[in-house]
Amino acid sequence: MEHDTLLVKNVQSGKMKFDHEAENILFQKYYPRIRLKLQFRLHDDQDSIDDLTHEIAIELLHSLRNGNYDPSKATIGSYLNGIINHKLISYFKKRAQGKTSSIDDTADEGLIVLPRITENMDNEKLIQCLRHHLPKLRQNYREVFLLYYHDGFSVKQIAEHLGRSSLTIANEKFQALKILRKKCIIK
Repeated sequence: MEHDTLLVKNVQSGKMKFDHEAENILFQKYYPRIRLKLQFRLHDDQDSIDDLTHEIAIELLHSLRNGNYDPSKATIGSYLNGIINHKLISYFKKRAQGKTSSIDDTADEGLIVLPRITENMDNEKLIQCLRHHLPKLRQNYREVFLLYYHDGFSVKQIAEHLGRSSLTIANEKFQALKILRKKCIIK
């Protein structure tokens, strides 16, 4: 962590000539993490994964050079997750705009992925069930559920974003998941 902060300071040194060695170390460290997160979200779309990985890595380095990252506000990992999430949101929006079908006709593109609890359930049935029951959840449960599972925010990030405590967010996420499990998961 301290090593990353030192590298970031070297990149943000304010000199005309940036510390390319520090950039290279950061690039080599975070490039695999970016790629892994994109592979998890985009599955087998290798061309998009390659393109977005490069875009995100370059955006991170440009952002560091321009002084947009403030180490006192977030870790470099959290900052990078923000960049990744914004790029993914833009990617899914562009991809959705390019299609003429309605949301009900689309498959699981960019939709919620529930961990472990859905292993034995048909994906189509799960998507239909979620589409049916998500709007019926209390607004705060639905909002937290979507921010966590769809947008990939951490509990802490959601708490900061919504101005609530992390404990409240964790409880709301748990309650939403509990309700959806009862409605959608067939044992």
